[in-house]
Amino acid sequence: KKRKIQAYAERLDKAALMDKDNIIEVNSREVHCDDDHPLVYYVIPTETNKAVCGYCNKTFVYVETQPKA
Repeated sequence: KKRKIQAYAERLDKAALMDKDNIIEVNSREVHCDDDHPLVYYVIPTETNKAVCGYCNKTFVYVETQPKA
């Protein structure tokens, strides 16, 4: 299973490098995408902190929110 996760993470990194304008930072692990295609939902895994839309290759990157001082 770890090998599959690593291969998925490498694919995500390559997709993100190819199109930096398609990267969206989010503060939730549950995201959705409907950019000129059917609505799809993703849960961002803790192993990669990234999810890539299978339709448009938009990359969602999970970023933890900073605690307010």
